[in-house]
Amino acid sequence: MTKARQLADLGNAYDDGALSNRNLIINGAMQVAQRSTSTSTASTGYHTLDRYKLEMNGGNPTVTMSQDTASTPDTFTHALKLQVTSTATPSGFNFAQKIEGYNFSSAGFGKATAKDVTLSFWVRSSITGTYSTVLMNSSANRSYVNEYTINTADTWEKKTITIDGDTTGTWPSTSGMSLQLFFCLDNNDDSYTTSTIGSWIASNKYAGSTNQVNWAGTNGATFYMTGVQLEVGDTATPFEHRSYGDELAKCQRYYSVIKPVQAHPVWTYTSTNWSSTFPHPTTMRVVPSISFTGSPVNTAGGSVLPSSFAVYSNGAWKGLATLTPSQSASSVDMSRIDGITNDSMTSGYSAGFYMGSDCSINMDAEL
Repeated sequence: MTKARQLADLGNAYDDGALSNRNLIINGAMQVAQRSTSTSTASTGYHTLDRYKLEMNGGNPTVTMSQDTASTPDTFTHALKLQVTSTATPSGFNFAQKIEGYNFSSAGFGKATAKDVTLSFWVRSSITGTYSTVLMNSSANRSYVNEYTINTADTWEKKTITIDGDTTGTWPSTSGMSLQLFFCLDNNDDSYTTSTIGSWIASNKYAGSTNQVNWAGTNGATFYMTGVQLEVGDTATPFEHRSYGDELAKCQRYYSVIKPVQAHPVWTYTSTNWSSTFPHPTTMRVVPSISFTGSPVNTAGGSVLPSSFAVYSNGAWKGLATLTPSQSASSVDMSRIDGITNDSMTSGYSAGFYMGSDCSINMDAEL
């Protein structure tokens, strides 16, 4: 790309309202993986790379989803990698990013002045042929399916797709979901596919085009993606590289992990009951659900272990009978945890909460 073309693209971006924060996709360079860097799964859910959700429907394949650093294109250091380890013929199989209304409102979808948006990304697969992308609203009654072709196996290719602004439909501009972006990998159910390409239709077509290749039917098949950018306007500008810290903070609005801590203060309000609050790294989208990786030391006098939680009070370790999220007392800015010890503490005094090296507190506010 020439310098003149780059300047023209940036000029178009300025006309459309942004030079920085153009990219509506979070973690487009695949740098952040708070949950895990590699997981084998046959289920729908958020498994590894932040903000990318695997979605499977019927006859689920088993795939390894991982953060790859061995093969990346252009100026990128990380990529999302999927590999089939057990084949299947799913009625629908894709990975998706759900975009919050606050972030997508600048496109003005649902209004007469709705703007076009442009999707660009780098992709590589061992299976060549026709693949699909889908944009869909949160009500799943407005879909826009596009096709792109992977021409050469195991070779990085850059793709660019411009999508017409939708002047109808419901597109929330709140903290709820507004837009769903799907990258389709397989489909075997005509109910969720379409031959209508490149225009809005009043239906749920999350499985993409009727021409979509059946990627999950080949054992060992691989699929890579990075450099995902969705921006307002009809021009794909150069990828907006954000710092790791900025990208992590954006991800933490939806999912945040507290890793091992030593002597986090807790307040004892009876001889066995205590509570503690943990500030979130950033304001979360909604009050998160809380889960734990690891388990309480459940015997009196038990010290903290690599995979356990424990409390230290009055010069001694206290075993934990329970460790419970307190959803009603949590907020978008902090999470509260309550616990009960197996042996007594001094009521009204602080104590120390400890987490083993394999433990974490996980706060989920995903769309």
